[in-house]
Amino acid sequence: MPGTGDNRKQAEIDYPAAIGEAGRAWLRSKPFANTPRESARLLIDFGYVLQLLDLRPGMSLCELGCGPGWMTRFAARHGVQAEGYDISPDMIAIARELAAEEGLDVHFEAADMEELDLGRRFDAGLLYDALHHSPRADLVLATAHRALKPGGRLLLAEPNWKHRFQGRDAAGEYGVTEIGYTPRRLKRLLREAGFTDVRRFHNTRKRLYSNSARDLAQHLAEPLVYRSLGPSAPLSLTRAATRPAGGAPAREFRAGRARPRGVAARPRPCRCGRSLRTRPTRTRRSS
Repeated sequence: MPGTGDNRKQAEIDYPAAIGEAGRAWLRSKPFANTPRESARLLIDFGYVLQLLDLRPGMSLCELGCGPGWMTRFAARHGVQAEGYDISPDMIAIARELAAEEGLDVHFEAADMEELDLGRRFDAGLLYDALHHSPRADLVLATAHRALKPGGRLLLAEPNWKHRFQGRDAAGEYGVTEIGYTPRRLKRLLREAGFTDVRRFHNTRKRLYSNSARDLAQHLAEPLVYRSLGPSAPLSLTRAATRPAGGAPAREFRAGRARPRGVAARPRPCRCGRSLRTRPTRTRRSS
């Protein structure tokens, strides 16, 4: 009998089927499926992905936990040699279908991001709203580290620690993994995976879409975004890290400016939309 981890992996594989046709239609239309405000937020996020990873035409990018692949496809439109990996064959089928419709040369593959070995061939890596769907973040970050060339960057965008409570509804209904991270835990995980120059970023442009004190307070409690350097660079829209140029796992760590603390507000759910307020089966359904 499979253990809890195996069951949750199977739930991630089955997720597109579990959310029904309306949910799959929502996956196909991302990032334009939600409200105008949320669509604007997602598009701004993509702009930050380009900026923080310094993505330019001809560079190589791997996205782990790509889902329907909208970020991967947008990167390909920018001239990036992009590849996307997801544990769900149904997600990959959607991503391939949309890439073909758009005439894009993008490689999508169904694979477990905890077990991949992609070789040190990518300039940049992306984990956008994906890490919190794995119970083994250490294995996922090890995959990202192995995939990056010396000096490569990883961008990581994850919901904050309160997602452990926000995600209970989706975890209970679909059996999927929903984990919330504290800044300290993400830093430690990135450092232990061998990343250096870990920095946390605050997306101030999103304030354009907030017109109340409550919205601003909620924004300040939003997900973590990090960029770090690989074998001598990783990122979350709250943290970024870099792989050391020497190739050997580095133990040095430099934190950037953290978000304000002590803000009493409801944090946003993850961008994948599995929380109570954004699941596709109830209202509308990201990494």
